[in-house]
This record gives sequence, C-alpha cells and structure tokens, in this order.
Amino acid sequence: MTHHIPAAAHGTHGPAQDGGESHLENPFGGNISTALLAGFLILVTFAAYARTLGFQFVLDDRAWLLENPALHSWSYFPDYFTKHVWAGVYPSDVGNYYRPAFMLWMRLNAWAFGGHPAGYHLAAVFLHLLSTLLVFRLALQISKDRMVATVASLVFGLHPIHIESVAWILGSTDPLATVFLLSSLLCWDKGREESRN
Repeated sequence: MTHHIPAAAHGTHGPAQDGGESHLENPFGGNISTALLAGFLILVTFAAYARTLGFQFVLDDRAWLLENPALHSWSYFPDYFTKHVWAGVYPSDVGNYYRPAFMLWMRLNAWAFGGHPAGYHLAAVFLHLLSTLLVFRLALQISKDRMVATVASLVFGLHPIHIESVAWILGSTDPLATVFLLSSLLCWDKGREESRN
C-alpha cells in the first residue's frame, strides 16, 4: 500500500489545490497570495528609491538629455539604429556606444517629461521595479517556492549595487537591459518546461 505524505510534512509548499489560486502558507496563520507578495515587493523596493524622485540632472544628463536634438524629434528615429548615442550632440565624432533601445526609451521619456527631472527618475525607478518583479517571477518559476522567490527578489531589489543605475538617469541602460534579459529567460524556461510535457 502506498502512503501519500502531505507536502507540509516535509516543510515544503506544494502546488495549490484550491481551484487554481496559488498561496503561500503563512507561519502566523492564514495565506499570502502571490499578488500580495508582488505588491509587497513593489512597495518595499519603491520605498528604498523614493528619494530619487527629488534628484536633479547630474553629470551628462543635461548635455545628453536636454541639449540633444536626437531626443526631441522623431525625425532622428532612424539614427538610433545606425549611429552611436552621442551622435546627436557630437555629429562629427566617431563612437561605438550603440544603444538603440535605450535611445528609444529616452526619446519617450523626453516626450513625456520634457525638462522635469522627476519624471525621468520615476521612469528609472519603474524599470527597476519591473526588473525586481521579473526576478520574482523567474525565481518562482524555477524554484516553485514563493519564499525563495520573495527573498531572491528582495535581495535583488534592495541591493546597493543598483543605486547608480537607478538614481542616475543615464544609468537606466542597466535596468532596461535587465528587463529584456529576464523576460528572455522567462520565455526560454517556460518553453523548456512545455517541451517536456
């Protein structure tokens, strides 16, 4: 005779059996849904970077954002894919800093926020929040454990190594690339799982 041992007896969190809604057992009683965990991650990470919304333009921000004609007219859009990022400011210079997705992102920022730094900083924080949620989703998809996914995404979201990439407007190249990277990994892992079934 085969004996089935509940997942809780092993100290693990088994798949949800409540009609599709997934929950994490709360050691204090009750359940915490995945949506609430995601909301918690957003609030905590946003709180860590909220002060950046009051920051100003620094370093290359003014020269590259405010004085760059390539970011203030859609007529330059084809150049995003054929020229380096400083071509709008220094058209005669040779460069190899090729970032077409970043150029498009900053063009949208310039269109939406003009000369107001708070908007650019909010957009940078948004990218980091999105990256943190993608870490949560990827860790959850791989580990099947919401606590593991929560801790992993908190470490990612709050780690001080990200401060320059989030607080400095032009540093948003990193979180933007992270969004694409994590999205690609999610799709790859999902496809791998489906191919096994």
